[in-house]
Amino acid sequence: FYAQGNDTKLLEKLLLTSGLKKSEDKENPQPEVTTTDGDGIDFNVVNSLLEKVQPEVDKIEIEQTGFINDNVFVQAEGAELVRKNTQIKITFKNDSISLTEEEKQTIRNAKGNDFIFDVDINYGSIIASNGTSADEGNVILSNDNFVTATPLNYSVQPIRETITVNEQEIDVIKSVILKPQNKLEAKTNFKLKVKKSILNNSNQQLKEEFVMNLGFTTSSTTIIDIGLQ
Repeated sequence: FYAQGNDTKLLEKLLLTSGLKKSEDKENPQPEVTTTDGDGIDFNVVNSLLEKVQPEVDKIEIEQTGFINDNVFVQAEGAELVRKNTQIKITFKNDSISLTEEEKQTIRNAKGNDFIFDVDINYGSIIASNGTSADEGNVILSNDNFVTATPLNYSVQPIRETITVNEQEIDVIKSVILKPQNKLEAKTNFKLKVKKSILNNSNQQLKEEFVMNLGFTTSSTTIIDIGLQ
């Protein structure tokens, strides 16, 4: 009988031969790896589900032509005769609508019952490029495919929306408005780039960088704004 007395070598031999301890474990012990915490939460599963809450750009809009249409926004992609003093609106979205109630509860178990599934952008993480370098900031306007930048005002205007979470009303931010520093050059095509480093209020970055495909083109200096599209 291997385990008699205080001979530790005999005890080790017992463990090895009984299958309780493998020889490779004895020679190269490996730390135990787990993806769960003390409450049994599997964070691999949680992180996978959180990808559906991760924000992304939904659309870019510019102000409708005509002075009577201030703050009336329309789709920017492919737009023409755009006013040279237009503001630019960025709206974000996520895929949280595809989460089942059971999946939402899994996230709440890990993140708390007040977790916000709606888009809620941390507008303080938005840094508008306010110089001519296309490498600065995470929102860049350009008229030469981002060789250089067209300066934007540094300030960002958040658009707040009220939702209900746990029977309490809270404000979230799904859209922001930015303004060029100066009137845009006439009859010129502009594109907007939105980089991934923008965060939501759960500190998730955007899923991917967004770049306008067609951009928008400003009106000529001779066109008369009469309130028509």
